[in-house]
Amino acid sequence: MSFPNLLKTIFLHLSLLIAIPAFGSTIEMTSHSTPDASYVPLTTDMAQQELAIAGAPGRDPLPNRMAAASAMVHGASMVGLQPHIFTQATPLEATAASFPPLLSSLANAVSFIQGQMYAFPNGTSGLPSSFYVPPSLSGQILANNPDADRLIREGSDLYDTSLSIMALIGSGDMADAKKLIDVYTQPAYGTMDLRAEPNFNGHYNGGAFAPFGPKAFYLFDFVRASGAYQDPTAADPTAWQYYSPDTGDNAWMVFAIAQYVQQAEKNGASSASLQSYISLATGIGNGMVALQNPNEDPTGVKRDYTDAQGCIPSTPQGVYDASDHNYNPNDVCYVENNVSAYAALGALASIVTDPIQKITFQGARSGIASWLQNAVVYLPAAATAGRRLSGVDTQSLRPFPPFPPRTAPRPPRKQTGLIDPITGMFYQGIMFNPSTQHWEILTDSTRSRQPILATDSGGTWAISSLGPQLFGQIAGNPRAAYTAWSSVRQLMGWTATVGLDGSVTGMKDAGAAGRLDGLDYSNLYPENQSLISPEWTAGGVNAVKQLLGYYRDGAGKGQLSSDEIAGLAADRASMQDFISQNPNSYAVGPGLTGSRQGQTGFGWQCPPASVTAMASIYGVLPQDPLAWARSLNN
Repeated sequence: MSFPNLLKTIFLHLSLLIAIPAFGSTIEMTSHSTPDASYVPLTTDMAQQELAIAGAPGRDPLPNRMAAASAMVHGASMVGLQPHIFTQATPLEATAASFPPLLSSLANAVSFIQGQMYAFPNGTSGLPSSFYVPPSLSGQILANNPDADRLIREGSDLYDTSLSIMALIGSGDMADAKKLIDVYTQPAYGTMDLRAEPNFNGHYNGGAFAPFGPKAFYLFDFVRASGAYQDPTAADPTAWQYYSPDTGDNAWMVFAIAQYVQQAEKNGASSASLQSYISLATGIGNGMVALQNPNEDPTGVKRDYTDAQGCIPSTPQGVYDASDHNYNPNDVCYVENNVSAYAALGALASIVTDPIQKITFQGARSGIASWLQNAVVYLPAAATAGRRLSGVDTQSLRPFPPFPPRTAPRPPRKQTGLIDPITGMFYQGIMFNPSTQHWEILTDSTRSRQPILATDSGGTWAISSLGPQLFGQIAGNPRAAYTAWSSVRQLMGWTATVGLDGSVTGMKDAGAAGRLDGLDYSNLYPENQSLISPEWTAGGVNAVKQLLGYYRDGAGKGQLSSDEIAGLAADRASMQDFISQNPNSYAVGPGLTGSRQGQTGFGWQCPPASVTAMASIYGVLPQDPLAWARSLNN
């Protein structure tokens, strides 16, 4: 899953056309506002009113994008979009009093996964629902949004399924892991297409998903857990509308497949028996390579990508309104997507046998590292310079209370690389501005237009994927990974206040030295609106493990003081302790209610704390998937 004071989103104005899987017709989807023809350089705010595309969670930055075509097909009807939260669904095997179990152990996580797997009438099982909704929430519209409620109760997310596969492999349950991967080796799940291609499974998608094809594709981020394009038994029996082919989620499926192949080979499986899985992962990797910063869009509009070579965009081409070139999601590059892809391409290179494929995937991986270090990007002009006019602030990096105003305007600022010089974190991402012909850093919508930062892309996942050594090489400072972590801690870290019943009643800013219980998604919200995500906190635990392995025990020994090493060890212990006591929810804290209403800051909302999230099994995986993939190439 992913920033100063206001909620960050990038507005879309899409005419979305999607082929109806297995029924051969299409439906046109249109979202809300967009920059006008004069092109206001990209800002982000008011996600609760708009369809968001911001870096997420342990998630891709487009959690709910629908597959789009750039031309009308079959005379589609118009449907308005609403903001969504993560793909989620209600399980069919979740009636026992002991269900759901506490997700504080791998064994319990496996029990949860098995209980969430859809049970078909013929006795076979399908994909796992991403969320378990307790009976006490029956009849409620979760997140006060019918679309969100539908996803919560019916959806199965690709990222969550990937975590499930890795948990099953780690527990030794290769049979159930195989069942889940087998679903994606097929063209359809029930009556729902699984792959984003321009012409797939007999359905012409109106030009959407170029340059993909049979050997280079993405999987859709989520489907209905039942596999039914139209499900008369569902609360909402209308056709499924949510299609999103995204770089981030697909990278995590590559991890799952690579882990399966590696373990199956250890168990004595033949190469021939594993080829369908390797081919599936290779197709996803080929999709990443195909997207890696092409030099022109489908309309032939030339772009100067020279200074940003190497990034993998968020989506394939054609997922936008062809009449409005002010916004094209193929022109957006998120760091979270790219650090996930960096690790995935390395994992792919380790399981393919063709030497050309190995070189191709390793080359694409190197291109991402080069992009992070060498891309020439611009902080857009702003009406006021804000807090970044004169270097590092001595005050807390959190935006509460507001920093003293600086009224001087800020001209565009050019820099090399994707690291924020104030915090040492990676920016959330960049977007190509056709008006200026520049790649511009994504900013908030305040007058000072502060760069957007996210917990995962800014620090935790970047540290795990790249490793502290490469992070330091990109930044030109061997302590850089520790600096980024320190900023994540100060910007997004909370110390929880726990009631007598064990519930979280409030939070305080952990600051630079307070006890660190967990991490929020961003630095958007004050203490009375704070949240801790068990999943994102588990990402912090994994990142600190990498830091200790490098700075305390490895090649970086001597770079940190004994006090800094002790601080890292304490952070790891306190975060681990907190999530072991609060393992099931997608997030906990006062921000679930009040003015925040569970908003993450990236266009989706956290469900109530009583809902159990599949994403929370991240904390009990036997190994850090990002670091594991990196180790294959060391």
